[in-house]
Parts: sequence; structure tokens; C-alpha cells
Amino acid sequence: MTIKHDILLDENYDLIINDGDFTLDESLNQNVALLLKSQPGDFKHSPFAGVDAEAYLNDSNPNELFKNIRQNLKSDGIRVMKLKVTDDNLEINAEYV
Repeated sequence: MTIKHDILLDENYDLIINDGDFTLDESLNQNVALLLKSQPGDFKHSPFAGVDAEAYLNDSNPNELFKNIRQNLKSDGIRVMKLKVTDDNLEINAEYV
């Protein structure tokens, strides 16, 4: 498993700055969350990136959501080992390859 580090964001998606500098740390969960929340077109450098998971809230069949998640994460170099919906929660077990 590869561990990637990136600039971290807080819960409001603002940069975390400590001692006048950006905070760097493991970023897998943050990057997955950003891809799930974002819509295609949100990232200028990757206009097709983004799952827009909120658009699937009323769907009774999660297959299209799962397909979209797998495609987006794969494009970002992330392998998905497990996707599951339980009690209105989305569980993702993934790692960078």
C-alpha cells in the first residue's frame, strides 16, 4: 500500500496552517471525501472528476453510485477493495496503488 501526503484541509475545506506553514499528512480519506462531494467540473485541471454523491440520495439501487465511485477513485490512483451501504452510511475500504 502506498501512502500519499498532501496539504490538509479542515472541516470547512480551509487550509490547515500551523506555525505559518501548510500542514502535510496522509491524505487518502480527505481525497476520497473531496471526490465524493465534488461534481464534474469542480476541478479545472480534471473536469470529469467528481462523484456528486448527493445526486444519488434518493436512489434505491446503489449500483450506479458504486460504478461512479470506482471510476473516480481509480482515476485518482486509488484501488477500492470494498463498497457498502449500511444504515444510510457509505463504507469505503480503499488504498493508493
